[in-house]
Amino acid sequence: MPRTTLWPLEPHTEAKHRLLQRYLGAWFPILSRSSGRIIFFDGFAGPGEFEGGEPGSPILALQTLLDHQFLERMTRCEFL
Repeated sequence: MPRTTLWPLEPHTEAKHRLLQRYLGAWFPILSRSSGRIIFFDGFAGPGEFEGGEPGSPILALQTLLDHQFLERMTRCEFL
């Protein structure tokens, strides 16, 4: 069975996650109007969670989209 290493959530990473959620919360609706597809690529993604169970950035990005108040208006887009 593969072993996954989980790291503690550092304060600078937690701050980065807050910024990412605010950024994507603003840009998801804007991007959905100008394109038929939104691709979010996280080049620094780790295993998806931290030692204390906190979600990683790819999970936060998806949660930001799914919890967005305008998600129903973003019907034209294919999210990858």
